[in-house]
Amino acid sequence: MSAIKTKLVAIAKDEALYLPEWIAHHLFVGFDEIEIHVNRTTDNTLEILNNICEKYSQVSYQSMDWIDICSDLVSKNIQFVSQALAIEQARTDGQCSHICFLDIDEFWFDLEACQKINDYITELGQGNIIYNLWVNDLPDENPFNHIRNHLSGNLSVLGKCIYPLATDFSYLHLHKSDVVGDQSWILPNGDEVIFDENANQAVVEEQRKLNRAIIFHRATRSEMEYVSLLYRGRPSDSFPYKRNRKGIPVRYEHTVDLALDETFCEQRTTILNEVLDACGSSALENAKNFVTERYRLSVEHIELFVEDKYDVMYKMFKGVRIYETVLPFINYRQQRLKECHQDVDKIRELAQQAIHQSIDEAVLLIKLAHSLRPSGPLINKLKDKFIAQQKAAQP
Repeated sequence: MSAIKTKLVAIAKDEALYLPEWIAHHLFVGFDEIEIHVNRTTDNTLEILNNICEKYSQVSYQSMDWIDICSDLVSKNIQFVSQALAIEQARTDGQCSHICFLDIDEFWFDLEACQKINDYITELGQGNIIYNLWVNDLPDENPFNHIRNHLSGNLSVLGKCIYPLATDFSYLHLHKSDVVGDQSWILPNGDEVIFDENANQAVVEEQRKLNRAIIFHRATRSEMEYVSLLYRGRPSDSFPYKRNRKGIPVRYEHTVDLALDETFCEQRTTILNEVLDACGSSALENAKNFVTERYRLSVEHIELFVEDKYDVMYKMFKGVRIYETVLPFINYRQQRLKECHQDVDKIRELAQQAIHQSIDEAVLLIKLAHSLRPSGPLINKLKDKFIAQQKAAQP
């Protein structure tokens, strides 16, 4: 059996603050090569990467800005062009046997054995494509936290793959690429993956189970960082927010709370601190300032779009409770209230929206609806529920 060596590839745009932990983590779990494809970055990503690459020969980066001179059909698909390039270069180099594509907010963990990635692949069979399910993070209370000794998130039916480089790809996708021939797709427990015919690239609901290995997806981080990350817009879109976000996640039946191995955490922290030292305090502070300034811009621009695109904006900012962020939404709902002050159903709908941004606003609205329809069973149920939430939120 030939030696297994695994390459990790990611695209980075304005990820300077988050690159050190992501790189440190994946160095620690044993990826042999880590390559960052940088595109359209406006922060100090290159400074951070240069500092890291100076110390760690396993880490490299290349610019993908050349893709912007191509037609829109090409440049809009930068992620797949980047992946295809990485596959071709890795095959030409001939140094690695496997490749994995993650985003900078995605972290591979072996929860049970705390194995390194190559041992994990060896155990599961080096010819298999391994499908690792996402656990989508619940928000941290404070911004700028590194991963500590536990993970909390919602288990998804989507995930990311580790591919043998010998895989005959026919079409690249984010979660599950199309391949030629009979290829074995397995979960981290060794079971064959059953893909849902009605849900693109997802496993069937029966396989949404916690496995020994996961991809911890830090798409939220904290409320403040989530608001900042929303303001990233696409170059071809005059709307500056990320339309594909669905708000702050909440606990539900698929939430998992995972304690990490103590020794694993201690050793991981040692490498993280070494990488942070290599970056330099000034560069790290500049990276943090970029995220903070982007948060300010995100908040500043909300009122420009909330009236004309309320439904889209509400979907993205649902669950955010930072007052300066939700104030434009509160003001918009107050304006709507003036227009429908006698329409009980519309007032109830406003209250049901408000509860995900401002409990106090929701209570006021549902009380108003109750005063207009005191015997309504749904309104009474919502009133009791909202008041209970308000009391629970009080210090």
